[in-house]
Amino acid sequence: MKKKRVETHKNDIKTQDTANMNKRAEESQSENAEKYQNILKNIHDGCFELDLAGNFTFFNDSACRILGYSRKELMGMNYRHYTDKENAKKVSKAYLKVYNTGKPSKGFSWQVTRKDGAKRYIETSVSLQKDSSGKPTGFIGIVNDITERKQAEDVLRQEQQFSKLVLDSLPRIFYLYTYPENRLVLWNKQVETLLGFNAEEIKDRLVTEWFPPENREATLKAIEEVMEKGQNSIEASLMTKDGHQIPFFLTGVRFDVHGQLYFMGIGTDISERKRAEEQYRTLVENASDIVFRTDDSGHFTFVNPAMLSITGYGEEEILGKHYKMLFRPDKYKETMKLLVGQYENRVQNTYHEFPILTKDGREKWIGQNAQLIVESDHVIGFQAVARDITERKLMEEALRQSEEKYRSILETIQEGYFEVDLNGNFTFCNDSMARLTGYSKDELLGMNY
Repeated sequence: MKKKRVETHKNDIKTQDTANMNKRAEESQSENAEKYQNILKNIHDGCFELDLAGNFTFFNDSACRILGYSRKELMGMNYRHYTDKENAKKVSKAYLKVYNTGKPSKGFSWQVTRKDGAKRYIETSVSLQKDSSGKPTGFIGIVNDITERKQAEDVLRQEQQFSKLVLDSLPRIFYLYTYPENRLVLWNKQVETLLGFNAEEIKDRLVTEWFPPENREATLKAIEEVMEKGQNSIEASLMTKDGHQIPFFLTGVRFDVHGQLYFMGIGTDISERKRAEEQYRTLVENASDIVFRTDDSGHFTFVNPAMLSITGYGEEEILGKHYKMLFRPDKYKETMKLLVGQYENRVQNTYHEFPILTKDGREKWIGQNAQLIVESDHVIGFQAVARDITERKLMEEALRQSEEKYRSILETIQEGYFEVDLNGNFTFCNDSMARLTGYSKDELLGMNY
């Protein structure tokens, strides 16, 4: 009997424990339900449930705010009610895919019309709801109003389209590379047109892949200078798809976007200029006249073969040297004064004749046309064309000496000698003529006979 009472007592305790556990479970469920309801009530995202026909069976306050309907109006409403046919078809397709595959649809966007008539863009993520037996009963989802983001994206897209039109209208190539990867991420149509590659072939192409092997090291060095100094420019040839090379003048500018370094630039096809330079070089190298260039301090940067032939120096002996190496010592100050004066006074063109000394010490006279080389309003050097006038100078000196000799004879003879112009005016007379007429030489000159 006692044993029976003990067992009864134990059963009562178990029953009480079970009741307490159930009560705690109910309280926990109630607390959880309340907690989730508070979350759904205060969350910015719209949360909703639809039946299989697309009618609202549950939603939070944010869903009402996004669509502009009251809770009473929205309950039981079908999604087709607040969108047009095109968007309804898009949504129906998304829901059908979720239903058939059982897989959630993440973030598809569509346009709705609020109660007040305003058009808004929303982004919806949807999952399939099932009962305890696994049978589909409806859909549960989250919705966000992305109108501002969509509008910003549209503005950005328009700006990108405008930028693309601007870039594609450039007659030069445009390029944008990441750094330090040196991968091409943006370019204009001219890159494809001039170099013969399509967009897929160009995308992510390394900068060195455009250049012939012998120029790649210099290219990378130029890029490093862009990143160090902020900008740089070089002349280099780019390889086309069919393997030939096109000379370009390439610029580079460094910039930073949210910590990512880039360099971008413009490339100008200088093929025509190079051909013209080659023709000019051919003319210069075959010219009988001296042609040379110096930097702004007077050091030779270019000389043609005629310069070497006339002076007797080799190219390696004269390039980089100052032009004063050719001046005759007694004429050094006078000649330097002329050239420095041209530089300081910004006289664009001058002509001077002066003697120079060849490598073996012989004297030669040259007549030189010198021109300032000006870039961005700064004198960066001289370029000159000069002619060997030694023979002319020798002839002039011989004539001068002959004239002096002739006049010396005339001055010493006893006979009177004179010269007159066509009007009969004296232009020359010797001392004997002055003595014979009784006039001084100064009085006779210009006098009519």
